[in-house]
Amino acid sequence: GAIIIAFLLVTSLYYINTLHEEYVLPGDDFKGIYEYVKEYPDRNIYAEDTVLARIRYYSGFKKKEALLHDIFSTPFNKVLPDSFVVRDGSRGPVENPVQRRVMEEKFRAMPPTWRLEKTVVENPLGYYGLFDPEIYHVSK
Repeated sequence: GAIIIAFLLVTSLYYINTLHEEYVLPGDDFKGIYEYVKEYPDRNIYAEDTVLARIRYYSGFKKKEALLHDIFSTPFNKVLPDSFVVRDGSRGPVENPVQRRVMEEKFRAMPPTWRLEKTVVENPLGYYGLFDPEIYHVSK
């Protein structure tokens, strides 16, 4: 019985670590993004769906839904002036090859007037640590 319990404990530790990496660690990046954009409550934000979901959550679902836009379905020439665009904010654009390619292609075509406002440098591990999210400001 003790051997079985020891085996289950050891194998469970790996699973617990995986879940921790999946759900807890990326919170650092998401919180860093939110801490910056919350200072501008009436500004449009263009980001990947997971980033937008975390902004909704951290704002207590008080961020106006009309101000949150999916970056993958919005052409850059349709991004509204005086907005924020978040790059590499979550797992999808980092780990998923299709989303990574789309993100790279989109940002190669980024207008030169957009300026990098903040790079969120936190300590997430695994795939979340591959890229630091960048927040761009779209000039008026």
